[in-house]
Amino acid sequence: METNDKNNTAQNSNLKASAYAMLFFASFFWGFQSVPLKFLLAEWSAQTIVCVRYFLLSSILFVWLYHKEGTIIPPKAAWKILLAMGVILVLNTVMQTVGVKYTTITNATLISATNPVNTAVLSFFLLKERIRPWGWFGILMSFSGVLTVVSNGNFDIIANARFGYGDVVSYIGVLFWGFYAILAPRAMKYVSAELTTAWTGFAAAWLVLFFDFYAGQINVVPLTFTGIFCFLFSLICGGLLANIFFAKGVNMVGPTIASQFGNILPLVGIVSGYFIMGDELTTAKIIGAILVLTGVRITIKMK
Repeated sequence: METNDKNNTAQNSNLKASAYAMLFFASFFWGFQSVPLKFLLAEWSAQTIVCVRYFLLSSILFVWLYHKEGTIIPPKAAWKILLAMGVILVLNTVMQTVGVKYTTITNATLISATNPVNTAVLSFFLLKERIRPWGWFGILMSFSGVLTVVSNGNFDIIANARFGYGDVVSYIGVLFWGFYAILAPRAMKYVSAELTTAWTGFAAAWLVLFFDFYAGQINVVPLTFTGIFCFLFSLICGGLLANIFFAKGVNMVGPTIASQFGNILPLVGIVSGYFIMGDELTTAKIIGAILVLTGVRITIKMK
């Protein structure tokens, strides 16, 4: 009996370690893709990138899953959840895209930093997911680390931030991502992470296409070699791998823990910006990074 308990404990530890690794790489890809997107946005609009990426992402997964499993049709019980996730994914993308247009980058980043706290609160009330006091402390520590990174240690920037229409829209977009994270484990009771990603991406692609066509924002033009390379990174790493890794990770450890890894995004952006774009790396940003990583570690250990 004792041997079985030890084996189960070791197996659970290995599963958690795998989940944390997948969530880390999902956050790494999402954080790093800001660099190739900076180049890609010089050739395509953000709306075009999102629309084309979702279509290709879902198409690749459908072909692969049909070849592997012989079907891509989910059971009836999963349809409503997958459609809801697709709609939420679009609303998250559209709200944040529109929000950024009417607010500052600083405000948008500050609002995005609330995502782990929002997800934890939503999980607490909707899923009855309990979080220990030290877990909340870790969440707040990560949040303070993100604020330190965003403000570069000058908290007057945060204190003097003025929030308006664009900020409200951006925050609503962040809230939608919290609902997406909560629904993902429910969908994966019926289908795999890959099929979940494929169908939500497919639904999102058509909805984004409708929105972009109505707004007259579709502008697909031939890409340069650099543009093709950047788009492929966005499609494969920031799209296929990151979404599948996140779906698998959130299904294994829950939305609260999974959302904590989102705090890594600005850190990856800082490091990649420093080595690739020549951005400044300050003491405040290093301290913020330490706070974020420590907070994530505490939350994981205390969950």
